[in-house]
Amino acid sequence: MNARVRPYLVVLVAALTALSVRAYLPIWSGGPTTPTPNTWPSGASVNYAVNDQVGTQVIFQAGSLVVPAIDTAVARLGVLSGLTFINQGQTPITDPAQDGTNLLTWADTPANQALLGGGLGITTVWFTNGVITEFDVVGNGSPNSPAPGQGFFFSTLGTPGWFDVDGFVMHEAGHGIGMDHSALFNASMYPFQFAGTLKTRLPAADDDAGVGAIYAQNTGTGSVAGTVQRTGGGTVAGAHVFLVDAVTGRTRQGGFTIGAGTFTIDGIAPGIYRVYVEPVDGPFGPANFSAAWWNGVTIDNTFQTAALGGVASPTVLKVAAGATNSVGTINVNGPAPTRNMVQVFYLSTPTPLVNPVSTLEQPAPYAAWFGIFGTGVDQGPDSAFTFLGPFPDITGPSTWATSNPGFDDRIFPLSIPAETPSGSYVLQWDDPTTGELVVFPGCLEVLPPATPRAYTAPYGPGCPGSTGPVTLTGTGTPSLGNAAFSVTLAGQLGGQLAYFVLCALPDHLQVGPGCFASVDWMTSFFDLTAIALPTGGGGMLTVPFPVPNDPALAGTDIYAQVLVSDPMTPAGYALSNALALHFE
Repeated sequence: MNARVRPYLVVLVAALTALSVRAYLPIWSGGPTTPTPNTWPSGASVNYAVNDQVGTQVIFQAGSLVVPAIDTAVARLGVLSGLTFINQGQTPITDPAQDGTNLLTWADTPANQALLGGGLGITTVWFTNGVITEFDVVGNGSPNSPAPGQGFFFSTLGTPGWFDVDGFVMHEAGHGIGMDHSALFNASMYPFQFAGTLKTRLPAADDDAGVGAIYAQNTGTGSVAGTVQRTGGGTVAGAHVFLVDAVTGRTRQGGFTIGAGTFTIDGIAPGIYRVYVEPVDGPFGPANFSAAWWNGVTIDNTFQTAALGGVASPTVLKVAAGATNSVGTINVNGPAPTRNMVQVFYLSTPTPLVNPVSTLEQPAPYAAWFGIFGTGVDQGPDSAFTFLGPFPDITGPSTWATSNPGFDDRIFPLSIPAETPSGSYVLQWDDPTTGELVVFPGCLEVLPPATPRAYTAPYGPGCPGSTGPVTLTGTGTPSLGNAAFSVTLAGQLGGQLAYFVLCALPDHLQVGPGCFASVDWMTSFFDLTAIALPTGGGGMLTVPFPVPNDPALAGTDIYAQVLVSDPMTPAGYALSNALALHFE
């Protein structure tokens, strides 16, 4: 069972002064090209009270610790925002009102049911002159809404079929501190919540960056800014712009263009990324822009998905701490998309629609079947569907595809290898029959394992040598104390010198035609180390790389690339691909 999390109701008290524009989605007001985020005062203490019926109603599963779950959720938001939330105890207040009390209630009253309109939950936010003064969260407390015997039921136990209290409050109280919806499937602020899922408990990178930006909590991060417009001119408002980690393929944060077609995405960890632009044509659509501010904006969702540098070969963009990377203009074109993915589901067997779930929510490794609903997804070859990055893999042909009016679907086998890092991943559909690219950012979530795992990830094109591409791979994992870990170089010209470079950050710096340094040499740990290569073309070289059993290494990353002397190339050298090493 899934349900849309009803958008909050914003009550505008006074006109606001325009401040700087950001593309993540806070509760905005102001003019269409100069919106203002609304926040609590920096470092404020925010008192809240919980209706005294909460936890005792039939809609709560027996054994659920509802109030502690509420406290946990708002405290998590406090960490992100720098606010301090204080539970003032229970209150007999049942309905939202501008009465000075920040209320959380599931009271089944006529006023609340009228406000909910059969939805799962709603949040009312009051603000004036850019400052939030109060918020009230209402959960649907009726076992007979939206229909008799078909209410929404809540739990803190992670029970399948029950809505998670912690995740629900993370989303709704997120509105209460000034955040609107996110179009990333894995985000806590995604406008749809699913029964049985726990994914909204933990903030995604998008939630973290958005809250951190409006409350000035982001440190050691960078920004990306630009404009989306139609080829030949014409601004594009309401376009979803998001980043994908070019090393792992994980979804990072995103945001939306405003009335002038501009965007700025803050809170980006230093690294290398690809930038995508997609129309809000479902599952996130124009109705999910909740703030009244969007009523004055004409949202354009009639263009096809684009990428910085083009969809055929998206540009890899380096983001540095403390810097704003201006990407200029990203052009988009019509006609309106004829292909779309609007929902994914997962199954333990390929039998169609037997106990499907919306998210798997488990750590790697695992194998499963996943399905896609959408427009035209039953058309074209299986090879058109891929997950970005080196980890999640579609391992075989689809076993079931149907085409019904408004209900096209396809089911694939899916493998998540053990070394897959936790986070969310992007499903890409590059349809050769229409030439359209469709992306579903964040639709696959891999949870952190109980014991963190080390991994390696190859990335970057390098620079081919006279005997072809030079490859760098790892054998085993860089786990702490693994004396057997090694790296292998292959495809290089023999009888030459190889220079291993280890750096703290990745890069994508063009050093010649078709040649890229994929590590940031300015962050190199050691002087270049030369190793003589075996004689003979294409000879393999394996270099031991014992990992110290040093707890200080846990959770850290280094990035390796090898420069190989090659007098047979115009540049006199070749570069391997790069290899990310994550230590645990």
